[in-house]
Amino acid sequence: MALLPASAAEFHASTVGVAIRGEQSTSVKLTTTGTSSTCTTVKFSGTTEATASTTQKLHPEFSECTSFGFLGSTFNTLGCQFTFHTQTGTFDLADCTNGAIIIITSSAFGKCVMEIPNQNGINGQSWATGGTSPNRDILWTMNSTNIKDRVTTSTGICSLAVGEHTNTTLTGTVTLKVASGETWYA
Repeated sequence: MALLPASAAEFHASTVGVAIRGEQSTSVKLTTTGTSSTCTTVKFSGTTEATASTTQKLHPEFSECTSFGFLGSTFNTLGCQFTFHTQTGTFDLADCTNGAIIIITSSAFGKCVMEIPNQNGINGQSWATGGTSPNRDILWTMNSTNIKDRVTTSTGICSLAVGEHTNTTLTGTVTLKVASGETWYA
């Protein structure tokens, strides 16, 4: 399956208003200031918005995570929405209840707290159609290099630098499927 660059292509769904879910196909990894976060489970959920659209919203969920050298970190994504834009190959992070995705990890040896605030234009997104009709899905590939973050706490062995950063990366792939019918990118 060939990945198509962002262009005039759109997200398609055979039915409007059905659940769309995504699960990682390859490891999703967030890297900042020389260290990273990986989660065993990364899921996205939403509903199809139109039979053809240049945007799609999904809510992210991260669990069973290891971050910045610590096991058992938490990602608070309450209210957060990723809005994908096929025209620009970007997504926006919006509507987070706390104004950001908040990553907290701690142990007896230290504590790290990082926020990824609501922001627009996160680059490096591409999509491709997987499968054949009537069972198509979408493979979403992330290769972002411009995510803004804010480290608010770094104590003990936490290796993060307190302050704001503008070059956090997000990499990995996610397969998006609908509860009934099919979805594709063309």
